[in-house]
Amino acid sequence: MKFYPAVSASSAFPKDGMKDKDEVVDVMKTYAIENNFVLVTARSQIPILHLKCAKGGTYRGRRDGGENVKRSTETRRVGCPYLLRFSFRKKDQKYYLLRSLHEKEEYHNHPLSPKELSALHEGRMAKLTKEDITLTERLFKENAKTMKIQDLLNDERAPGNKLTTHDINNWRYSFDQRSDIRRSTTPDTSNNEG
Repeated sequence: MKFYPAVSASSAFPKDGMKDKDEVVDVMKTYAIENNFVLVTARSQIPILHLKCAKGGTYRGRRDGGENVKRSTETRRVGCPYLLRFSFRKKDQKYYLLRSLHEKEEYHNHPLSPKELSALHEGRMAKLTKEDITLTERLFKENAKTMKIQDLLNDERAPGNKLTTHDINNWRYSFDQRSDIRRSTTPDTSNNEG
């Protein structure tokens, strides 16, 4: 098996630590995207935070038959060993990046290329510009068809920025949920008599 080194995570994480767990996750996910892979939370219980490569682990069948059941689609998980460990120190009230316990935790078992990154939902979404996001959310408000949005986003200007219909529909659902929440928390002034 061939292993691919990643740029050291310590270059993206401040030596004096970070106070907020969400900030740690955001900074490290940005570091990962910039280096052509995606991080997901593997474990998150104070004082421990583990972030692993999204291609880590293996597929586990949930249906009857377990491992003997064939998947209808191919899994993206390839058992990547890459893992970042953080510890929360109560004394300082900060998270610190810990050294790897095993050397293989510093390596990926898959290439770190833009093509590999675009195979994952988070990688495709990270390639969107602010203009793309604004355009898409405007089209959501106009109830534009998913295929129209996909055609507008996946043009020649951004080869490799191929959002799937699944990506767009999930984004639309999330956008609609946020819009519903905003509407329900905004006071209705239309029925006020004055």
